[in-house]
Amino acid sequence: MQFHLAPDELNLLSDILLSKTGAPYDKLSEMVLRHNLSFDAEELVTISDLLTEERRRLLESISRESDPMRRSRMQANLARLETLQDHVSEVCAMF
Repeated sequence: MQFHLAPDELNLLSDILLSKTGAPYDKLSEMVLRHNLSFDAEELVTISDLLTEERRRLLESISRESDPMRRSRMQANLARLETLQDHVSEVCAMF
């Protein structure tokens, strides 16, 4: 299944995948960097799980952040992440 992402969503997904190492993240990173978003069901579940983990981590970081500027940037990243999660969930529901 192939889907389309806005450039900022694509960059966010790329950054998240590049922060992980090993299988299956290396393959998924390469696919995203090549703008090949033709993921199978298992790959989409992996991405969905990774985004859920990243959202939880980001929410924890936001709750501990005392600097208003950094907190604001983190909240903007959270909004992008949630939009990306919505897109992945929609595609997963099509399977």
